[in-house]
Amino acid sequence: MNNTSMLFISVFTSMAGSSVAAALITIYFSKKRDKHVLSLQLIDYFLDNYHDVGEANYILTLDSYKIEEKENYIRKHGDWFNLIAMLKKNDSIEWKILQDMGLEKTMEDFHDRVASKKASGVKVLENAWQWWPDLHRLF
Repeated sequence: MNNTSMLFISVFTSMAGSSVAAALITIYFSKKRDKHVLSLQLIDYFLDNYHDVGEANYILTLDSYKIEEKENYIRKHGDWFNLIAMLKKNDSIEWKILQDMGLEKTMEDFHDRVASKKASGVKVLENAWQWWPDLHRLF
């Protein structure tokens, strides 16, 4: 906890009743803990599905007919990346932890490969940014 947080807590405690201050402090720390837990759960999922995520990125390097055959597979991973981007936008996760684990780079690679294939005319990816607006805004 930094000095500003400590100052805020001490000033607020002296100004408000101790029960109100205690409730607000509890809410503050609960929210931080929830962000941390959610971030760790996302990392756990990422590590459990590391091979699949890598395969989705690999598929995006193939010819368009191969991508079309695996459309649902690509969409599944794009949906997951979009969810993470939405959680980041809403400040619901600890982004630094995900960056340190390599998830940001993996998401960026996926985004860039989708953008490249979309630009080259792969039909199944025409609406990619409508499906994944938060992922697109992130990168």
